[in-house]
Amino acid sequence: MEAEQRIRLRLRRLFPEAQVDGFSVQKMVHRPGSQELMAGVVSDPVFGPVVLFGQGGSAADVIGDLAVALPPLNMHLARELMSRTRIYSVLRGYHGHKAANIDAICLILVKLSHLIVDIPPIADLLINPLFADDQDVLAVETSTRLWAESPPLHHRLAIRPYPQALEEDFALRTGPLVRLRPIRLEDKPEHAVFFSRLCPEDIQLRFFGSFSKFHHPVLARFTRSTTTGKWPSSPPPQTRAASRRPWVRSGP
Repeated sequence: MEAEQRIRLRLRRLFPEAQVDGFSVQKMVHRPGSQELMAGVVSDPVFGPVVLFGQGGSAADVIGDLAVALPPLNMHLARELMSRTRIYSVLRGYHGHKAANIDAICLILVKLSHLIVDIPPIADLLINPLFADDQDVLAVETSTRLWAESPPLHHRLAIRPYPQALEEDFALRTGPLVRLRPIRLEDKPEHAVFFSRLCPEDIQLRFFGSFSKFHHPVLARFTRSTTTGKWPSSPPPQTRAASRRPWVRSGP
């Protein structure tokens, strides 16, 4: 173990007081056909923590393919963040190359955004490279910086996180147990199905108007919680009533 001896000699010279209990040896990662990505969270002096994503590797700073978003993220917002980078077109597959597992990459970004919310002492966390192929993702190298003193949560985040503490289970008189929770952007498809089943009279009583179809902008307004985002400055009359009802009911 010639390498081990060289490391021990250097440690004795540079840090004579250090106590070495052993060494950890990891297998070299070999992922042919995978893409090198970069993902992480950095602290901005104005906006607080921001999630970043882009092309990774040793030339990441030179290439400059990077996009940022404000946490917390969900799968939809994570994909939107990825779509603002050039590497995203490569990840979707090209000229016989398989597409990367986009959902797995999105999940990494979502977990990073939740991590910075749940663990305030983290100032910066960077994964580079993050290998991604058609099967999965693999974090090869990470770096983390901690705050000496963590600022209060409401001073750290530009967008307040999803209020999970407001979720509660409720038993109906007929017996079934349902869960009451704040609305989320992911509820948009269910809202579209719900509205499609309403009769014209019900729509008139709910929204004081008649609609043949609820398009994407209107559904986005209905499913945007006032605790996790901003309402447009002048929502149309048919959406104002919905802004006062940010609760949905779903099964357990």
